[in-house]
This record gives sequence, structure tokens and C-alpha cells, in this order.
Amino acid sequence: MTHRNDILIKMILKSLLVISYSVLTLFGLPQTVDRIVAVVNDRVITLTDIRIVKEFDLYEEEMKEANDLSPSFLLDRMIDQKLIIQLSGVEIDIEQQEVDDFLRMLREKFGNERFLEMLREFGLQRDDLSEYIHEKISCQKLLSQKFSKSVVVRLDEIESYYREIYIPAQKRKGLEPQPIVELLREIESKIIENKIQDRIEDWLNNLRKQGDIQIKIKDLDEYFKEKGSFHE
Repeated sequence: MTHRNDILIKMILKSLLVISYSVLTLFGLPQTVDRIVAVVNDRVITLTDIRIVKEFDLYEEEMKEANDLSPSFLLDRMIDQKLIIQLSGVEIDIEQQEVDDFLRMLREKFGNERFLEMLREFGLQRDDLSEYIHEKISCQKLLSQKFSKSVVVRLDEIESYYREIYIPAQKRKGLEPQPIVELLREIESKIIENKIQDRIEDWLNNLRKQGDIQIKIKDLDEYFKEKGSFHE
């Protein structure tokens, strides 16, 4: 069975989940845990999806960088990821080796025994986890392709960053600021990174306006807080 067929089957199953949820709600029947967290242009994100990406640290770098470990942060990243892939209008080719390398990295990180145990806990096969990884890599490559064009940084921007950001930060740490000439490349890289991030955020804001996003659990952080963890 091809990867494309796997995705199609998963879409059908998740669509059935949406229908089941709607029917239960319509007739006031009891629901087995609120499994649907959000629907993005007919693509479903479930509580299980949130738990899987958290348990396997698929967004570990992003969470650390944002200093945000909340379930709602993960949900926002997953929503943005689906919007980017759905609405970018760009077809991204992912080599199977890229997915295999990511899987190998996870296996080495957690250890083979723990990695297999985690798969069993979620009832996952290796290919099931590969779908999450495939989507993540597709999004990363698409963003890189779209925003990797050269960004111009003016000298006055470097001077402003040095004066208004770098020097105050060093003083707060009780450190002596280095001369600006020794930091030109470092500051330029940081400004480029900030500019690209701003462009991505502006683009994402436009995609969010275009997309049909339905949030089914309004306060996801509170939901998990009541549960006590990311686990049921």
C-alpha cells in the first residue's frame, strides 16, 4: 500500500470521526472523551495526535525556543503546519530516506526498547508515526524553499541591534559588551533570522484568514490540566 493510499485511508477514518462526533452531539448522546481538538479545512486534529507529537518530541525544538510547553502551543503548530501544506500551492517531494533518518534519530534518542514501547502504547505501527514525520518535514522544506531568498541587512540595523538589544542584554548579565566589529556576522545572522520569522508569521496570519479552522476544545490547556497530564 502506497504512502498516498495510507493518507487517504486516514483522511476517511478521521472524517468518519467528525461525523460520529456531530451525530452524538446532535442527539445528545454521551461521547467517549472529546477526541476532536480542531478541524482544519476538513482535516482533523485529535487529542491522540497532540499526545503523539508530545510523547515523541516532534516539536521539542520549537517548544524550547518559544519556552512554551503547553498543549495549546502544540495545537497551534499543528494547525499552522496543516494550513501551510494545504494552502501554499506548492508540491514538496520528500525522500523516504529523510523520514527514515528522523525515525532513526528518535529511536536513538529514546532507546530501541522505549521507542517500541511508546509505539505500542499508542497502538502505532512505524508507518503511522512516519505520517507525522512526513508532514513535519514537508512543512519545514516548504518554509525553507519559500523564505530562503536573501534578506538584506543594513548597517544601521546592525548598529541599532547592538545598541538597543545586545548592550542592554550584556549589562543585565553583568558582562562587558564586546566591540561591534567582532559581532557583525553574529548580529547580521540574528537580524536575518528575525526578519524571516516575521515574514513567516505575516504569511501564516494570511493563511489563517483563508483557512476554515474549527476549534472543538476551546481551552486545551485547561482540559489537560484537569486530566493531570498529556495522557488520558
